[in-house]
Amino acid sequence: WYQRRVRGKLFSRLPQRMNDQEARQRIDNMVNFIRKDAQDNANKINVKAVDEVNQEKDRVIQAQKQKITTEFEKREKQVEVQKKIAYSNELNKSRLRILKAREESIKYLYQQAKEKLVELSKDHESYKPLLKMLILQGLIKLSEPSVIVRVRPEDKHLVESLIEEVKKEYEEKTNSKVTLSVDDKLPSANSDPSKPSCSGGVVFSAKGGRIMVNNTLDARLELAYTASLPHVRKILFANSAGTVSYTHLTLPTKRIV
Repeated sequence: WYQRRVRGKLFSRLPQRMNDQEARQRIDNMVNFIRKDAQDNANKINVKAVDEVNQEKDRVIQAQKQKITTEFEKREKQVEVQKKIAYSNELNKSRLRILKAREESIKYLYQQAKEKLVELSKDHESYKPLLKMLILQGLIKLSEPSVIVRVRPEDKHLVESLIEEVKKEYEEKTNSKVTLSVDDKLPSANSDPSKPSCSGGVVFSAKGGRIMVNNTLDARLELAYTASLPHVRKILFANSAGTVSYTHLTLPTKRIV
C-alpha cells in the first residue's frame, strides 16, 4: 500500500514528456533509496536496542556481582568474628584451667605444710623453744597483767614447764609482771575438716575472755601463707627467685566488748 501510494504521487509529479519506462525506472530508484534509508534507520534502531540491552544486562550482572561480593564479605567477617570469639573462649578456658591447677598446687603445698606442723609438735626438742617464743610473743602483744594460756591437752605439761622461764624473760623485756594460768581447752590435731583441729601453739585470753590472741601454729601458717602467696606464685610459676620476711606479721587480736 505504501509503495502504491508513493508511486501514485510520483506519477502525478512526473513531466508529461517522460515515457512510462523512464518514469518507472525513476520511481524504482527512489523506492530503493527509501528502502535503504528505512533499512539503515532500522539497523540503527536495532543496534541501539542491542546496546541498551547489553548495557542493562551488564548493569544487572555487575549489581548481582556486587551483591554477591558484599554478602560474601559480610559472611566472611561473621566467620572471622565467630573464630575470634571461639578462640577467646578457648583461651579463657585454658587460663581458668591453668589458674585452677595453680591454686590446687598451692593448696597442696599449704596442706603439706600443715601436716609438717603436726610432725613438728611431736618433736619436743624443736617444738619446746618454738612454743616458748610463741608464748612470749603473745604476752608482749597483749601487755596484760593476768593472762590465760590455752593449749592442747598433749602440750599442757610442756607449757607448764616453760611458765617460770617465760615470766622471767617477759619481766626483763617489759619491766612488768604477769600472772599466767594454763588450761588445755584447745582441740588436738584432727584430719577431719569438719571437726575442730589445732596443730600446736597457744591461744591467749585476757580480761575475762574479752581479749583473745591466737598464736597457734595454724594461725601462724595462715599468716605466712597469706603474706607469702604472691612470692610463692612467682617462684612456682614464673621461674623467679623470691624471699619472704615474716618479721612483719601481726598477730590477730580479737576483742570482745
